[in-house]
Amino acid sequence: MKQVSSSEDRVSKVKGTLDSFLVDEVKIVDDKKAELLTLIEQYHVPQELISKWCAKANIETLEELDEEKTVFCIEYINKHYLQEIKGV
Repeated sequence: MKQVSSSEDRVSKVKGTLDSFLVDEVKIVDDKKAELLTLIEQYHVPQELISKWCAKANIETLEELDEEKTVFCIEYINKHYLQEIKGV
């Protein structure tokens, strides 16, 4: 008969799953930040706007933005800068 996993085995398995999840979450956030920095460079977003975003978020650099604010900035650039390029 197969022995039931010990409590330690279950804890270890849960920890491994949680660690994997957290690594995936960090990768998503890092990917978003990389996307934001690429868009800023690509569309020559003015330093004044970047400074405004940082001041509003109470941070020193864009790398400190949380995921929600990072996504907001990406959407802002896509809305305002892509429309200018397309002539909309």
